[in-house]
Amino acid sequence: MKKKNLIAFDFDGTLYPLIPYDSEQRLVLSTAERKGHLNRLRAKRMVLKDNEGRMDLGEFNRRYHDLLGGCTPSQIKEVAEDLFALVDPKQFSLLNDLSKKADLAILSCGTENIIHSFLTLHKIDHHFFQVSGKELHFDDSSKPRISVTIGSPDEKRDMFVSLKKGYDQTIAVGDGPTDIPMLEQADLGLIIDWSGKENLYPFETFSDLHSALARCLSYLEKAE
Repeated sequence: MKKKNLIAFDFDGTLYPLIPYDSEQRLVLSTAERKGHLNRLRAKRMVLKDNEGRMDLGEFNRRYHDLLGGCTPSQIKEVAEDLFALVDPKQFSLLNDLSKKADLAILSCGTENIIHSFLTLHKIDHHFFQVSGKELHFDDSSKPRISVTIGSPDEKRDMFVSLKKGYDQTIAVGDGPTDIPMLEQADLGLIIDWSGKENLYPFETFSDLHSALARCLSYLEKAE
């Protein structure tokens, strides 16, 4: 049954800290490690360029697909396990209470396969009614096929706008620039900055997930 409220989360940098790579960078590097020196060098150059902000999402997605030749589902699980180790499970302790008051979704420009594996490891996958991003499809070819539902910040915003129809209260939680268009469409927009640095955005900012979830819960309880 649809609930009265909606909370949409970003994934990379929101549900776990970027130390030092995001989930897709990790998958590219992991895949390259099983291939030759040239592929490892290409992967490292791609990640460096991405971290320096010299790569737009279109170029990133093209290179991401190009470098995933030989990637397997087991590598996705390995990446999810690495991410799992970065987050104390207690960070998610309020999800059960929140899921009783709101429908929870993950809207990401990242890879759904990694997100689902991460949620399963934390045993919180049942709390989310929707996970949208890009999906890897494995068949007989050497390179997984990619289908994209959300490939840009604007598409993330548009998905949120479509989902929020009919809800009384909407909350969006992200970590940075690619989430701003979505946060601007929510009744309450929150930023998680795991580094604890100065707030760079015009939204309430928290240094960990648990604090942000507590704010979500408080907001919804006051709205009742």
